[in-house]
Amino acid sequence: MNARLEQLAPVSATDAVRDIVIYGLILNYVTVVDELFWQKTEPGFIRKTIGIQALFDILGALLPEQIKSTDLTKEAWRRYLTPAARIDFTDRLFHASGSGRTRVKKALLLAMGRLTLAEVDKALRGDFERALGPTINPRSN
Repeated sequence: MNARLEQLAPVSATDAVRDIVIYGLILNYVTVVDELFWQKTEPGFIRKTIGIQALFDILGALLPEQIKSTDLTKEAWRRYLTPAARIDFTDRLFHASGSGRTRVKKALLLAMGRLTLAEVDKALRGDFERALGPTINPRSN
């Protein structure tokens, strides 16, 4: 079969199942993100492009672990993301730029206990402590 005909061939059952799984896991993740972050009255930068990019960075970081556990449910994503739901993304620490995206990502990772304050630039530690307040996971100190 030539390359053009192969492109027109129907999708295999394996591809279709994989696509459904990908769709389901992204839908579950985005549904939880919407509930925890985007529905807030003042969501701040988490609902801007940098926040959405950072949230997909987090998805990419968590995904290998979630695939191994085969738990791609909303409850699984909620367990990971709930500690970060109280972050004030309107804080002056966050801004619309490449470094703003990095700060949103680091704030999420700090709240989730996936990053420690010692791993954050010393000059910004106080800013992260202020923006995250009690959301900093005790394991991240």
